[in-house]
Amino acid sequence: MTGIKITSVKSAMAALALAGAAFCLPVSTANATVLDMEGFAPPANPTTESTSRNMNGFNLFTGHAHYIDSAHASVGPSWPDNGTDFLLHDNSSPMILTKIGGGAFSIQSFDASERHVSFASGETINVSAMLSGGGIISTVFTLDNTFGFETLTFDASWTNLASVSFQNASGRIAYDNIVVDASTVVSAPGPLAILGLGILGLGLARRNRTA
Repeated sequence: MTGIKITSVKSAMAALALAGAAFCLPVSTANATVLDMEGFAPPANPTTESTSRNMNGFNLFTGHAHYIDSAHASVGPSWPDNGTDFLLHDNSSPMILTKIGGGAFSIQSFDASERHVSFASGETINVSAMLSGGGIISTVFTLDNTFGFETLTFDASWTNLASVSFQNASGRIAYDNIVVDASTVVSAPGPLAILGLGILGLGLARRNRTA
């Protein structure tokens, strides 16, 4: 009988562990840095870039590009207007992202669009990164055929990066909202899991008193 009781207790604990996992609060990301391209373009006008810009602790180098003010983008339907400022990188050279002062970082996502409605035909963006400890990681994103910004997401392997390079062979991509250094919030047990563990504890205490 003793062996049966131990097995039953172990089974109950295993079931409650599964229940606890099922009722945990969802994992989310927090403390992300967003490079939103705001504050560079004068009102209702674009800039002309051939150098680097610092934003939120990061440096973004563009060989030739334009920061576009949202009021300028909304003038007509030819621009990929998302209601905020964005960066138009109309050059086939790489656009390079690094952390100011060096140091490793991670990247989670970015928004991108063809720069003009006439180019809405599945442009590709080649993204590669130098790893902080050496080596290279790369991927290719293909934009859909619907003109306008879409969010492109990296997997969890894009971490411990020294630099990230974005390149489009046609030189006609608009960028916005590059999300970097998002940390993961550890999920906590939900109320049902906590209640279940409490019931198990009471049951074990009662079983010990009657043994």
